[in-house]
Formats: sequence, structure tokens, C-alpha cells
Amino acid sequence: RQQHFRAFWSNQDQASSDMVRGRVGIESLWSPAMTDLKKRNIQVRMAAPTEGYRAWYGGMSISRHVKGRTLDAAYDYLNWWISGWPGAVMARQGYYISTPELTRPHLSTAEWDFWYGGKPATKSLPGPDGTADMIHRGEIRDGGDYQTRMSRIAVWNTVMDEHNYLVRRWNDFMSA
Repeated sequence: RQQHFRAFWSNQDQASSDMVRGRVGIESLWSPAMTDLKKRNIQVRMAAPTEGYRAWYGGMSISRHVKGRTLDAAYDYLNWWISGWPGAVMARQGYYISTPELTRPHLSTAEWDFWYGGKPATKSLPGPDGTADMIHRGEIRDGGDYQTRMSRIAVWNTVMDEHNYLVRRWNDFMSA
């Protein structure tokens, strides 16, 4: 009621829009919203809490019921996903993939040093869509290098069984 909690976003467009419009000054964001804000020349920083980060893992799996050509296609997709190029696209969004050694050849030295090495960008770097100058020369990634970031994960998020119930109750709270 005192406007401490302002919004509950459903997608990255809503999240970045709330910040653009000045509705919020601090919020939970995923990388696509950070990218959108940077494109709009809105300076944002990722917090690095002393308690550690929360993290998500996007694991893929194949149903045990899949057989034949569908199983072959599923393995082809999984093999492609960890082949390197997708990891480079993910890195340019601020995410990591489980095969960094295969990702590295698909990033320039400057990109690898920035995203994985925690070093200042030696030149302007593209964003995930190839947009030039997404990362400016001299910019340092919030949170440091890969090893530091990974060692500071305090909790791995998951979608709880109660998720839909909690979202409904949150919406009730916000509209009260």
C-alpha cells in the first residue's frame, strides 16, 4: 500500500518498460531486459549481493518414451546445442552454457575476455542480435569472471509446484 512493491512482470518487455517509465528503480531482471535497457542508453547495473547470487539452470532432457527417428532428431538437437555456436550466442546475452571450451572458438578474444574472463572490453562488442556497441570499450561485466560468478551462486532457482498459486495470490495482493 505504500508502493514498496510496484509490479509483477510476466515477460522481459514488461520488466524493461517498468524501468524505462520510472515505475521501478530496482528489480529482478533477466539478461534480455538488461540488453533492452542498454539499447535505450539506460544505465543499469547488476547487484552482487554478499550473500551470493540466485541462478537458473536450463537443462534439457529427452523423454524415455521417445524412439526411432524422433530420438535421433532429439540427440541431433542436443549435440548442436552444446556444439559451441549456441553457447557464443548465449554468452552475448550474459548467460553461460555447460560447454565453455566449445564456445570459446566462436567468440573473439575480446568477447571471451569480457564475458568469461571478467576483463575490461578492449573494444566495443556486439550484443546477442549482432548490434554493434552493446558493450562499450573499457566496460567491465558486473560480477566478475566466470569462476568468480559461478562460485558465488548461493541458491539454484526452480519453478515450485506452488508457482501458479503464488502468482495468483501475488496478483491479489497487488490489486488490493
